[in-house]
Amino acid sequence: MNTSSHQQFGINPYQPMQQNFNNFVNTYFNYEIEKSMRLTIQQDLWQEYGSIINEAHQLLNKLHINRDNSLQKDSVNIYLTYNGSPFTNPINDCKEIEDALSHVFSREVEIVKNTNDLINTKRTNIHKIYLPLFLIKSKIEPLLIFDIYSNIKDTEYSFNLFTYTFYLQNRLEKYNINRRELENLSEFSFNKSVDLNKKNIYVKLTNKYFTKQFLKAFTLNNNSDYIEEWLTYFFKTLRRVPKASVLIGNKDVSEEIFYNGIIKQIFEFEYCLTITDEILENQPIDLIIKNKLFIHINHIPENEILQKKLKDLLEGIIVYAKVGYQQTPFLCQIIFTIDKPHPFLNDFLSLSKVFFIDSMENINLKLNQPDRISLLNNWCYDNQNLWIYRK
Repeated sequence: MNTSSHQQFGINPYQPMQQNFNNFVNTYFNYEIEKSMRLTIQQDLWQEYGSIINEAHQLLNKLHINRDNSLQKDSVNIYLTYNGSPFTNPINDCKEIEDALSHVFSREVEIVKNTNDLINTKRTNIHKIYLPLFLIKSKIEPLLIFDIYSNIKDTEYSFNLFTYTFYLQNRLEKYNINRRELENLSEFSFNKSVDLNKKNIYVKLTNKYFTKQFLKAFTLNNNSDYIEEWLTYFFKTLRRVPKASVLIGNKDVSEEIFYNGIIKQIFEFEYCLTITDEILENQPIDLIIKNKLFIHINHIPENEILQKKLKDLLEGIIVYAKVGYQQTPFLCQIIFTIDKPHPFLNDFLSLSKVFFIDSMENINLKLNQPDRISLLNNWCYDNQNLWIYRK
């Protein structure tokens, strides 16, 4: 069939191609029109959504004009401080906080947890301010630390569980010690033949440097220089010595005066722990030593299981750098105050310093004190000066 015959019968051979092209164009334009319509609808929704969010931001900005006001959340609660009043509500029931926020703009406020239907929700009550939960800043929970080398209690990001006592706070201050007086005191100390002319000088110096003299006098052979050096070193550096101090006999001196009256006063009661059977039974080793400066043992358990746990605890502290299942690092020193030697200690003698404690009566004689109350009174007065440990 030739061209003329095509024309004769009114047939266009390119019509199928043209029709396909027309169909494609129509489909394309229909798609673009639909796409444009969808974008227009979506844009309208975004405008509504943006308006809701802007309104919420205005609420927060107005709230925080007063710097004492705050609104925060964590995984459980929402926390509001408004005009000096604190509020804490569960996230799922924060009506009290919503009512308080309603006073900012004198408009009802609702905190919205799920924003999927926020636009339709807003349309039902255009006068209410909807505050999405995600706009409320998360509360920064401080990292709890136990830094004995820092006297800073808290920062924006951390909170130090360790608090310096007055003694530790001032331990590095310079103190002028009269060396000549100490030499005279050393010459007079424990000398039974001090003549009467020097007696008054000796008594005066003893009272002045009372704690230092007590630390020399409270062992049977007056050989406790190590105890003073050990305590001085830890007081100044807060770095442990990997040895246990074992004080045997006369617990009214070793425990009541030395441990309770000196150590716990200087280093703070909450950082000093006396081990009991109940503690050994109910607490893991990691928890026992956590945030402690002194571990005090004043009796050896009779129960073999508890003895084994105490042994593991001591081995971890004295021999190793970490203890317990969680391998907890530690800072603590070990001190025993027991009535008499015990076979339990045999395994630790090579890494212990053992001292036999003199009686209260003999110590009073050495220090020229009439009785226990006088000794305690002099110690309390002298301990306020803090001089002993600053050499």
